[in-house]
Amino acid sequence: MIKGFRAILAIAILALAACNLTVPTGDFNIAVTTKTSADPLFGRGVDVTYTVNGVQGAPITLTRGKTYTFGVNSPGHPFYISSNADGGPGFPGEITTGVTNSRTEFGVLSFTPDNNTPSPIYYNCGVHLDMGGMITLTP
Repeated sequence: MIKGFRAILAIAILALAACNLTVPTGDFNIAVTTKTSADPLFGRGVDVTYTVNGVQGAPITLTRGKTYTFGVNSPGHPFYISSNADGGPGFPGEITTGVTNSRTEFGVLSFTPDNNTPSPIYYNCGVHLDMGGMITLTP
């Protein structure tokens, strides 16, 4: 019986990791950390990526007009929100409207997307390419 429970638990964890993370509407805390991957990501040799609430590179969905708090703990990997999918040095496409404390490695980044914020947008690393994930905005 224990073996069966472990198998079901393992399948549930794998299914959760593969799904899109939809963030509930309203103020919501999102934990951002870094994790080393087993293999380089996206063929670019980056073996570290962000996790969002424990899921590597998770795509997330946010609602316009709501405020979201990203608690960032990613030493050496400045976190920012961007219109550019790649990330990387120079903070390409950085979105600053509705953002407080962008480019943080330790601390809180708050984000309130408005009607003028494009969709999709991305959370990225200001050092590495292809380390983040997609953010889809709903009306």
